Amino acid sequence: GPYTQRVFCVEIRLEQSPSEVKRPGETVKMSCIISGDTIVSFSTGEVQ
Repeated sequence: GPYTQRVFCVEIRLEQSPSEVKRPGETVKMSCIISGDTIVSFSTGEVQ
């Protein structure tokens, strides 16, 4: 089916420095590339 392709997700930390440790409740945006065509962006802080 069309939803059985591989999904590649990359974490994008926009509100913190690379040297900072990830804190609880921090908003981390994820960019997911599905089948190399569809890009789905969402915040892990809002994922149920």
